[in-house]
Amino acid sequence: MIRKNIKLAGILLCAGLTFASCSKSSSDEPEAAKKAETAEKGSDSTSDPRKVEDLSTLDVDTEGIDLAKYCKKLGKYKGVEVEVLRTSVTEEDIDKEIATALESYPVYEEIKDRDVAQNKDFANIDYKGTKDGVAFDGGTAEGHLLELGSKSFIEGFEDGVVGMKVGETKVLKLKFPDSYENTELAGKDVEFEVKLNKLMKLADKQEATDEWVEANFKNMSTEEGKELKTVLDLRNEIKSFLSEQKTENSKQQKIRSVMDAVLEDSEIADNLPRQCINSYYKEEYEYVESMATAYGLTLEQYLAYYNMELEDYKNQCYDYALKAVREDVILKAVADAEKMEITDEYYNSEIEKLYKEYEKSFSSKEDFVEHNGGEKEVRKKLLFIRARDFVVDNAKVTKEVDELTTEPSDPEKVAQHVQGNDGENETTESEDDKKNEESEGGKTEDGKAEDGK
Repeated sequence: MIRKNIKLAGILLCAGLTFASCSKSSSDEPEAAKKAETAEKGSDSTSDPRKVEDLSTLDVDTEGIDLAKYCKKLGKYKGVEVEVLRTSVTEEDIDKEIATALESYPVYEEIKDRDVAQNKDFANIDYKGTKDGVAFDGGTAEGHLLELGSKSFIEGFEDGVVGMKVGETKVLKLKFPDSYENTELAGKDVEFEVKLNKLMKLADKQEATDEWVEANFKNMSTEEGKELKTVLDLRNEIKSFLSEQKTENSKQQKIRSVMDAVLEDSEIADNLPRQCINSYYKEEYEYVESMATAYGLTLEQYLAYYNMELEDYKNQCYDYALKAVREDVILKAVADAEKMEITDEYYNSEIEKLYKEYEKSFSSKEDFVEHNGGEKEVRKKLLFIRARDFVVDNAKVTKEVDELTTEPSDPEKVAQHVQGNDGENETTESEDDKKNEESEGGKTEDGKAEDGK
């Protein structure tokens, strides 16, 4: 799902930087100073966003708040020593991906010693479904491989194929269940003309071959547009994908580790501005809520799919918000210590780069800036980016490792557990993909498949 309100937050998720954050306004006008004073007075507020029913009532006005004043002691931020994830791709890495692909797309072989379909056979069939003599959408296929007894088609379909002989054509008179999601077919009588082409079974040796690649990945191509036809083609594509994925993962992990180290070595005030915490909490909460809505679910239903209670998610959002504000405090302190500023030239250059990346979602650069809170807010965020990049670029990598021994921080747990990672394995379905297919494609409560199945 691609959100229209693309923000720099998407680029900076692992650094806890979103446009909900706050920093000192660049304006020296008396009005800004008054707003800052009012905001500071609210710093000790005991209101808890987790207890607020209507998040639109939260105070999220962060303009004018000087976060640097909440940094009691800025820890070491130059030469921070960290371990990073290995980015090289080994043959073993590729073999694991091939093995996963074989689990999703097994190798089959034809049954030669009999020609009558039995339960547990994989029947290669052609079928055409009609209602009142008219074919309906989703009810026709050729060369479909159906495991008999899997109950993936509507009741009576698979039982009707059992006992058929290879080459035989048969008409099955069936009825869709009353609870079927497609209301035009629910409870309706239909007919399926079915031809049994051949009987298949899982091959004893599950091995990737050129034939297997062409059969299962013929509609896929590399970034250069080259079709995947051979095992070598597939291995090269997996290597390219893993390399890109590992590089990005290592980059984000380095950011996370560096920022965690600086936070641990710093001393930050306890009475952080409530408005900043509210802003982060509200944005994180409403983002996942929008994902639930896109699936036609309530937030509680969506979280249940991930075995998470609403109160647990609220707590994770709150932990995320607290840590994000603490990071903003550090970054503002670093920017002040290094006397960083966002010049007009730098601002215009960065906006040009960002707009080119997201121009399909916005009508103009002005639209992009306005959507991200306006120029003043974007300048604040670019300052945080510069500070973060400065700290990360000056870090010292001690060694590369295959995996970290430390647990991910709370913000990462929220992203991984609820939102899902961007780097999903392309050879297998992600949990969100499965959820999406089941929401759209029409599995019934009894586990029956799409129209005609």
